[in-house]
Amino acid sequence: MVAERPIRHSWLRHNAVALGLLVAIIPGLIGVLVVFPLSEVAPAAQAVTPVAAGDPVELEGYEWTLTASREFPGKGLDDNQVPTGTSLIAAIIEAKPVATAPTGAVSCDVSLTSRTTGTERSWPRISNLYDFNYRIADDSQSYCQLSGGEPFNLEVVFLVPPRSYAGATVDLALTGDDTTVLRFSLPAEQG
Repeated sequence: MVAERPIRHSWLRHNAVALGLLVAIIPGLIGVLVVFPLSEVAPAAQAVTPVAAGDPVELEGYEWTLTASREFPGKGLDDNQVPTGTSLIAAIIEAKPVATAPTGAVSCDVSLTSRTTGTERSWPRISNLYDFNYRIADDSQSYCQLSGGEPFNLEVVFLVPPRSYAGATVDLALTGDDTTVLRFSLPAEQG
């Protein structure tokens, strides 16, 4: 009696299901890991209008002017309540209505951006300024609400890494307007 040899299936036939799954999953994985993040980074169809500090520019019935800005380096909780290793950057933007000021209530989004490292970075404004012992000026407000055609000073504050002031810009866009961004340059000398 001769012993029968076990039947050997080819490797390809034995692993066909696993290979089929890999062929189906890899393109999806590449899409999730590469394509989706790149599409989020890709800028929307926005027209960025660069504005020098102190220069007025009109948008939606208001004249906007960056009138002051300053960096406050963190010295710790005992000194200025800004954590060491961080800074606060504050900016004041004057908003004055012009003849075509909108009648409805509109708000705006403001962020601090920087492209000095070759990659665009963005920081949202701080909503609770009391955490950092920061008080806005008496003639300013920390929120952007365009209603009633009244002039106002918008004072915004950002928590950023130290020495982020040089090359930073304040970006302002009206809510609901995905097409226009005013990009205010901060003056070289802090005021």
